Amino acid sequence: MAHLEIHQLRKQFGNTVAVDALDLIVDSGELLSLLGPSGCGKTTALRILAGFEHPDRGDVVLDGTRINDVPANRRNMGMVFQAYSLFPTMTARQNVEFGLRVRGIAKGARAAKSDEMLALVRLEERADRYPHQLSGGEQQRVALARALALEPRVLLLDEPLSALDAKVRLQLREQIRSIQTRLGITTIYVTHDQEEAFSIS
Repeated sequence: MAHLEIHQLRKQFGNTVAVDALDLIVDSGELLSLLGPSGCGKTTALRILAGFEHPDRGDVVLDGTRINDVPANRRNMGMVFQAYSLFPTMTARQNVEFGLRVRGIAKGARAAKSDEMLALVRLEERADRYPHQLSGGEQQRVALARALALEPRVLLLDEPLSALDAKVRLQLREQIRSIQTRLGITTIYVTHDQEEAFSIS
């Protein structure tokens, strides 16, 4: 669990100001939703937190340490994207194991962790299937399992349900909240859907 703070964050692309004077405090274990219409800067703020973008001004502080200059791969934040971003030539299990393999985790430990995460998102029976053999909801659950496998200090969810149909969105929303509560992981959830934000927060 991590305590996250954002102070006076600003990011501009050309003449477009994407984020301006954003202040935010997320307590350890809290789930906070960023709600707003497309183009209002939600994803940019999330990308700055993840380390994929650098702010023009302001600070990102994690557990009391300023991390503006810490590269994305050393921030220990898990990110789940709207478009799943799974590797098409890897099975669900291999996708979940990917980050662990990059970190040099031993094969046996990787396998145990991936099995644990796939069970957590109720996909253990789909472990050996490729993304094209999974439904949209199942692919997003694999993406969530992959992010959680690294035991991130902060989980960042960028419109994770917007590409799914209404029934699957509702089921997965409840599952994400249940997992987040059980693990007690500090989470920021980006959405343009007001009902979704109110429900999951």
